[in-house]
Amino acid sequence: MRNLDQVKDSTILIVDDNPTYLDLLFNYLSNVGFRILLAQNGESALEQALEEKPNLILLDVIMPEMDGLKTCRLLKSSLKVRDIPVIFMSALGDSVDKVNGFEAGAVDYIAKPIYNEEMLARITAHLIISKQRRKLIELNASKDSLLTIISHDMRNAFTSLLGYAEFLSESTIEFTPEESQQIATGLNDAIKKTYKLLGNLLDWAKLQRGEMIYHPQRIDLNEMVSTTVDFLWANANKKNIRVIFDVNPECRAYADQNMINTTLRNLVTNAIKFTDDGGLVEVRAHNSHIDGENCMEITVKDNGVGISVKRLGLLFRIDENNKIKTEGTDGEAGTGLGLILCKELIEKNRGHIWAESNEGMGSTFHFTLPASAPMWNPNIESTRSRPNQPSPLVKSYRRRKKNRLFFGLIPEVRLL
Repeated sequence: MRNLDQVKDSTILIVDDNPTYLDLLFNYLSNVGFRILLAQNGESALEQALEEKPNLILLDVIMPEMDGLKTCRLLKSSLKVRDIPVIFMSALGDSVDKVNGFEAGAVDYIAKPIYNEEMLARITAHLIISKQRRKLIELNASKDSLLTIISHDMRNAFTSLLGYAEFLSESTIEFTPEESQQIATGLNDAIKKTYKLLGNLLDWAKLQRGEMIYHPQRIDLNEMVSTTVDFLWANANKKNIRVIFDVNPECRAYADQNMINTTLRNLVTNAIKFTDDGGLVEVRAHNSHIDGENCMEITVKDNGVGISVKRLGLLFRIDENNKIKTEGTDGEAGTGLGLILCKELIEKNRGHIWAESNEGMGSTFHFTLPASAPMWNPNIESTRSRPNQPSPLVKSYRRRKKNRLFFGLIPEVRLL
């Protein structure tokens, strides 16, 4: 089943007071690849659902003490687990029994004795529906957050532009040459910041629509970093910040040059922005190996204000990004979308991006890029399949992260 591959990493909680059924269902579904949790009564089911947040619950209707209908109603009354799809299992086949189950909050009904193939098809269908529903919720949250970011940042940008325009609308005779120069410099800076904001918005919108052309090639990291540092020299010079880079002339990566240029420019701009006068920004690149795959790791480090632990976990999330204050050490305004754009660009190039920071001591942003072309050619194969899949670098990171936070891929039995 092709659809099954989309949901094999899901967790299923099976609730039945009959140990024989628990054993049969566990053996079949765990062999398919699901992670399985088991419970023999409603109370245990509620406890595990709240603790483990399974992706789907198979729930027997007839159980002693607390039956399946009451258990389902309690699940649906909890904000934490009410969106978990529940499929009832029962030998009761009357329409009234099925209607009672649907009214309690179930999404489907499987009659006993259970036929494995039918059960698997129903489970797969509801897991996919649930996954798509969560994706839609995330997209809506992203849209709302994006609108918040746009309205906030555009208002700030135009407030600045209007302020300088108002000065200029007055008679220039009233201003000394020094004041005129200050107004001109301020207006120039405001226009550049507004242009950067619009650029980030347009790039992000293109990515969401799949319209940004992905053209990977071998790129010279030393040249790219050098060009970026030169481009941002004026920004750093205003705050007496030293920007140094250490990249071996032989360092090469396989990525889209425009996308990586945008990423590097955003990261170095942020480093300058959040570093005090007289500070230091360092850009480095070196070879790295993850799970035997050769890659390039680029770091942008500053000794600026740093980031709190709480904020660090929200940096790359658009649904939380608008809650993060982005004003720099010299009052520089932020677009709010820079890091989100960086994350999507790096992942588009089969890499990964992350940050380390100590509040008051500075931050270091890392991102990886493939050192060579993949075995498949993204310009030949369908763009609907392979190019959008994460690289082994990203898969390795996710696997290590998953193994730390959860129980890995080995089904765990919990029978309470």
